[in-house]
Amino acid sequence: MTQYNDLIEELQNKAEDEFGQQKRGVKIRYVDFDYNENNLDDITIYISTNCINNQDLAKFQIAHEIIHCLHPNHTQDVTNLEEGVAVLFQKRCMPMIDLAPMTENM
Repeated sequence: MTQYNDLIEELQNKAEDEFGQQKRGVKIRYVDFDYNENNLDDITIYISTNCINNQDLAKFQIAHEIIHCLHPNHTQDVTNLEEGVAVLFQKRCMPMIDLAPMTENM
């Protein structure tokens, strides 16, 4: 989904500034609405199908997933620390992606 390419680059730069550089050789390909296994160095950011008609929710989820792309482990398992940092970053990015605070049910 090329409409999010600029956002991905901007969020990735912000994430690297705050939490360190992404693993060398890893490239985020694009955003999609489903999950499949990835090539180890070629990442697709998968967001929920609820985002198909909700661009604000898509941006909010992409901001969260960018953190998981800094050093991907290519499994569904993440530490509580990594998940917490992803949520923190997601909330910090809300003004940058022109969002008001999200409610918990989003």
